Parts: sequence; C-alpha cells; structure tokens
Amino acid sequence: MYDQYSSAYIICAFHSTINYIKKSVSINDYQEIKQLIGKTENLILDNSIVKKLESIFDADPSVIESKIISETTTHYSDQSETGRFLFFIKHSLLAFTSNFEYRNPKIFDREISERTFIVECLSPIFKSFRNAFLEIKYNWIEKEVDSIKIANKMFMMQARLRKTDLLATHLVDGKEIVDVEVSSPPYNPQESHTAGDIKKLLMMAVCNLCYIFGNDLNCKIEDAKKSNHLVYK
Repeated sequence: MYDQYSSAYIICAFHSTINYIKKSVSINDYQEIKQLIGKTENLILDNSIVKKLESIFDADPSVIESKIISETTTHYSDQSETGRFLFFIKHSLLAFTSNFEYRNPKIFDREISERTFIVECLSPIFKSFRNAFLEIKYNWIEKEVDSIKIANKMFMMQARLRKTDLLATHLVDGKEIVDVEVSSPPYNPQESHTAGDIKKLLMMAVCNLCYIFGNDLNCKIEDAKKSNHLVYK
C-alpha cells in the first residue's frame, strides 16, 4: 500500500490521522483508504467489558472514581484473563482521572514536551498493563533495539542501530513484541518527525520478523501448522 499510494501517512492510517492522508493523496485514493480502514475496525473486546466502559464514560465527573471501582472490581483470587484486564482498566483509568482532581481548568498542559508526555500520559497505562500481565517487561526512552543487531549478524546486513521510546519484551523467550515511537507532543506534531518515526518502526518490525523466522528455520511444517505459526516457503 505504501508503494501504491506513495504516502508515508498510509502506514499509520486511522481516524486521528485521516486528514493528513487526505492532504497527501488524491481524493479517489483517500476514499479508498478510508473504506479500507472502516473494514478493519472491529472491536475485539467482550460485550460485557464494552458495557462497563460505556457505564464509566457516561458517569458524572463527581462520581467517576467510585464508578470505575464498582464496574471493574473482581474477586481477589480471580486470575482469569478477563479479571486481569478489568484490573488493568481500573488502575489505568484511576491514574488518568487523578490527574484532574485538583486542576482548574481540568486540562493537560498544551506545551508538554515529548518525553514529559511519555512519562505523564503513556507510562501509567503501560505500567497498569504490566501489573496485570506480568510476562511482559518494559524498557523506557531511548532503548536500543536488539533485534536489529541480531538481524545484522544473522543476515550480514548493515542496518543502522535504532533506539525506541518504549520497548516491550516477552520474558519467556526474550522476543521484542512492541516498539512505541512518540512523534512529538500531540498538540504540535511535526510531519518530518512522524515520517521518520514510521520508517524507524518499519525497520524494527522487519528486523524482528527476520529474527523470529531465523530462529524457526528448522521448524517442521507439520508442527508449524499445528501451532498456528506462519507457514512460509
């Protein structure tokens, strides 16, 4: 799709960046891209969780904290995936609402810097998820990506080493599963910064995929099919 539309913005196309796409492609391409986006926007959350979230977001600000707790509290011994996910929702929303308890007016600072935005707004969300799902480790701000080093060594490439704003690693096998880039604070995005971060994310994703494939080249095709892994020639 990148080659077809000749636009960096197609890589991160979703509703909040659709206007950028409109500015950089023809109107016919824009309509086609918008239609493609609409086809993929299917919620994967269970309906019961969606109803809880709707109930929370409809609550009056004066009772929002008690509403978050009442809708997301589970039995202390609940170790199910749903129970852990509700734990994540509870603590990430409580952390967010606590930002506005004594603010007047209740808004974030528009002059916030990129790294301050990461620490203040993004890290509480990921920390809540980490506390619920302990098999993931997070490394913050300018963490060097190991998969690029490994891909360089494995395929004798010379890809430039990269650092990312957030790197999530699966503890069981050490594989890097999430790279996050923040392209300046949200109120003042720079097009060149955004395009550069997109290219960086693509490079990290490709190297990580090469790393996974390289470690599984001796996998029997029958075993790959049984475990729902990618089957490739």
